[in-house]
Amino acid sequence: MNNEQPDWSLREKLNSLNETPLPLSWDRDELWDVITSRQRRKSLIRRIQISAIAAVVILAVGGYWSSLNDDEQITIRYREEVVDVVSPVIPARDSLARFTSLLEERCRNKSTICTSPAFLELKGQWHDLEQQSNEIHRQLLRFGNDEDLLEARNKIMEVRTHVEKELLDLVGEDSDE
Repeated sequence: MNNEQPDWSLREKLNSLNETPLPLSWDRDELWDVITSRQRRKSLIRRIQISAIAAVVILAVGGYWSSLNDDEQITIRYREEVVDVVSPVIPARDSLARFTSLLEERCRNKSTICTSPAFLELKGQWHDLEQQSNEIHRQLLRFGNDEDLLEARNKIMEVRTHVEKELLDLVGEDSDE
């Protein structure tokens, strides 16, 4: 080493003394506080440097690894499926018309039964069920064969069939008149 040029590490240490001046009084606790704060600052700087180096290494390894897979081609395949829309099965309108005409024909002969409260209540239920069935039919045409709609339609048809049977039983009961 050349005597005219001071050691660089010594020069850095002298400069760092200028950054944080030592207290004028040489109280031992204050002196240790200054030393520990400098050590904390240096350890923090080291941690930041190590973290930065680790991040660069991770990015470099990741970039290298991803460049190895560049030769592969990614192929996305798809296909279209054409589905024929099946119109929902509904009871034929002519069977409903036949039931209505049969009921009216029997009611012509038995006017007292057809005006009874029990008959009128059943007929009102039948009309309500018919309206609900028509609404379900419209929804099935709009939304397709939805399971919930099909189940609701089947329940309505079951109840309506039961009501139709009761109506015909009432009208057919009193054949003596």
